[in-house]
Amino acid sequence: MVNTDSHINLIIESCLKKQHSGYNELYVLFYKTIYNSCLRILKNTMDAEDTMQETFITSFEKLHLFVQSADETDKQIQLIKWLKRIAINKSINLLRKNNRFVLQDLEKTEISEDNNAIDWEEIQKSEVQPILQAIASLKPKYRVAISLHLIEGYDYEEMSEIMQLSYPNVRTIVSRAKSLVVEIVKSNRAIGNLSI
Repeated sequence: MVNTDSHINLIIESCLKKQHSGYNELYVLFYKTIYNSCLRILKNTMDAEDTMQETFITSFEKLHLFVQSADETDKQIQLIKWLKRIAINKSINLLRKNNRFVLQDLEKTEISEDNNAIDWEEIQKSEVQPILQAIASLKPKYRVAISLHLIEGYDYEEMSEIMQLSYPNVRTIVSRAKSLVVEIVKSNRAIGNLSI
């Protein structure tokens, strides 16, 4: 079935009427995307599954808030962004709760985006899997930041809001995360762990 705005509207209406068919259809449409967002941050399948479930429970309870704030155009895109935002916030909160996500206020120094631009551009041309493996091996604060920025597509301002950090701190963390990914991929190439 094609997922048009009218189809999404029917699913939302069904959910608002507390019909299980609507809940099920919403879940089936988006569970893989939400699970993958959670897994990239949490790096644990059980935590990602639990967080995905919590995300859908919260979304079902608060769907009326989405309806009040959503435009009539591109409702599916707005809905997935809203669901991802819930999932990301829940994932970060779980990391914080388990003391696996400790953010320190970094010095407010601007890091030039160009200091590793050549290496980063070279690495981006590589296959995706080595980059994802490198991201997965990062400490949680770097993994979350680079996942939000590169994979989920959030800009620095949105990330600042989500991570509850200043704009310069978010830029610094993303820049450091990129540098670490470059180092990891280059290191793996050098020791022959990857064939790129």
